[in-house]
Formats: sequence, structure tokens, C-alpha cells
Amino acid sequence: MKTFKIPLYHIIIENGSDILISDCRQILSYSETLISIRVSGAEIEIVGDRLYLCDFFGSEVRIKGCIEKVSISKSGKERS
Repeated sequence: MKTFKIPLYHIIIENGSDILISDCRQILSYSETLISIRVSGAEIEIVGDRLYLCDFFGSEVRIKGCIEKVSISKSGKERS
């Protein structure tokens, strides 16, 4: 019998100024222009201006600011 682990994370973007990410494992970098977050099996980068972390509850993180780009890197592959 084989067991497969499926990473489950969700990203919700509202109005280009509010992003909610579930399954946050680690905040890798944090500045007003770039926030990097590790989730199960991936790394998420948020690029923008005046970015700030406004909520961190359990494994959910909410980021606000002027969001310009969201990138997801999985096993060396990047999606925008």
C-alpha cells in the first residue's frame, strides 16, 4: 500500500490589496516590497508596494498592500 501526501494550501486575493494564504509553514522573508512564505510543498512570493502582514492565526496569514505579483515555486518550477 502506498501513501501519497497532497499539499493543501489556498490563496485568496481580494481587490489586489488583500491576500489570505492558508497552510503557512514559515515566513522566509519580509519587507515592504517582497514577502516570501513556505507552505506545504511550495514557496509563495508576494511582490508589491507597502506590503505588511496584518493577521497571523494558526496556519493562516493575511497580507495587505498594493499586490503586483504572486509567484508559486514548486520543486524548482515557478508559476505566476
